[in-house]
Amino acid sequence: MNSELTLQHGFDVYSIIGIIGIVQGFFFSVVLLTNIRHNHRANIYLGLCLLSISIGLIDIILIHTGYYLEYPWFLGVTNPVDTLYGPLFYFYVCALTSADFSWSKKKLLHLIPTALMTLLTVLIVLVPIEEKYKALTDFYEKRLATNTAFEIDWGDLIFDSLIYFQCLTYLILVFKRIARYEAEILENFSSTDRLSLRWLKLCLGVLLSLWTIWFLLGVFDQYDRYVIYLPVIASPFIYGMGYYGLKQPELFHFPSEKKKYESSSLTSDQSQNYLNRILELMENEKLYCDPELSLNTLAEKISIPDRYVSQIINEQRNQNFFDFINNYRINEAKKLLISDAHQHLTILAIAFDCGFNSKSAFNAAFKKYTGLTPSAYKKSLPQAS
Repeated sequence: MNSELTLQHGFDVYSIIGIIGIVQGFFFSVVLLTNIRHNHRANIYLGLCLLSISIGLIDIILIHTGYYLEYPWFLGVTNPVDTLYGPLFYFYVCALTSADFSWSKKKLLHLIPTALMTLLTVLIVLVPIEEKYKALTDFYEKRLATNTAFEIDWGDLIFDSLIYFQCLTYLILVFKRIARYEAEILENFSSTDRLSLRWLKLCLGVLLSLWTIWFLLGVFDQYDRYVIYLPVIASPFIYGMGYYGLKQPELFHFPSEKKKYESSSLTSDQSQNYLNRILELMENEKLYCDPELSLNTLAEKISIPDRYVSQIINEQRNQNFFDFINNYRINEAKKLLISDAHQHLTILAIAFDCGFNSKSAFNAAFKKYTGLTPSAYKKSLPQAS
């Protein structure tokens, strides 16, 4: 039967794109693993994540091109890496957003699925080559048949479901980690453009899409026919992930999470007194016009601990630091937009004068507080005589 199999070995445009993605993955993984300039600890996990994704794609290329028949001993060898994508991506985000994240024996628990999969792979490797070849020829004969009926392989379905939901669990953990970090950013900084992790949230969406497609192809018995689309999608994803990973600047690291203000010794009288000093500084010195203004800077200005400034703004104004400062900036911008003395200024110039460091940030904040864009707000008001 194996000598009569009519499958043609070879590469098409899909497999070539997939191979490009694999090469990119290996390249970026080496660069990230050897990059010691910044984020080295985090980049180790990102490099390993890209490396595992690239190794996993090799399996798909071998399936699509038919070269598994030439190398049947490779069957199942890449299976353990399927359990690594989620943990490694999670470790990367943890290391990127936390100064005290480090490897420990406790984190080995995350690798239990990988260990179990490795044991299963060892059993597969021990299967005689003849039996592997027989399984492969049966697989490709089914692939070549145009009238193959849909059927569910419950063993594969259970296995794929476990892998899929493991990945989904880690994507949820990553999302929660990023959300917590962004909340801390808003508590400590008045501008977030340079601290944004938007590209990581985009990665979450792409990873979820890739894994969902892979899972659904298996459920509907179409894995062998359409799985080649995964490397096509993954190729630009790998490039983007590697590129932005290398560009990612050092982030501000917050201390380990603790209950807010539970041990604070700040009294209500002190809180009101400090608030009055903060408001006086905002009105008289217009500190909000400094685009780099942070919680720590404001605390140093009035000589009180930054945790007190955060507590006062949260409890007395019911705002985080970001909203507190940007509210002042928007009010200042509204004054300048209708002021005769500032009619010569462009909207971008007004944004910069009020402490914003980009037009997009200004537009987003202005619309949040007024419901209008700056230009629409200006047109909505009667011209000063």
